[in-house]
Amino acid sequence: MQEIEIITTTRQLMVSIQSKVRMTDISSYMGKAYGELFAFTQKCGCVIAGPPVAYYASWSDTEVDLLLGFPVNEPFHAEGMFKAFELPSVKAAQAVHVGPYADMVKTYSAMEQGMKEKGLTPAKYMWEEYLNDPSVVPPQELMTRITWPII
Repeated sequence: MQEIEIITTTRQLMVSIQSKVRMTDISSYMGKAYGELFAFTQKCGCVIAGPPVAYYASWSDTEVDLLLGFPVNEPFHAEGMFKAFELPSVKAAQAVHVGPYADMVKTYSAMEQGMKEKGLTPAKYMWEEYLNDPSVVPPQELMTRITWPII
């Protein structure tokens, strides 16, 4: 994990799909949903402006309210399950996790501890940006930027 930074994010428009997903189904859901999102961006003429994003609106031990998307620079016509969503401009802790997705809990724990030590309170939502492709790089080289807003 890289050093935890405290930053202010920039608002970012995204084309997105949102669904409640069982924790055990997240990986398979993401693969399917990103494929559908990519196909929609081609259909609507949206230009993808950054890496795929997973926005965790809320979660429990068994289920997550998950919004997946691609950043875009131009407004587009929403259609069916494909909606516009805007990542907010907020003060946040940010770090890059390097390694398998299954090990991200360690980075989240370190981020939470780092915020606590600085007297900061993490929000009940966060997002991840997948900086490289798991079908191209080995798991130990995966890079995921985690942004966890501060309240």
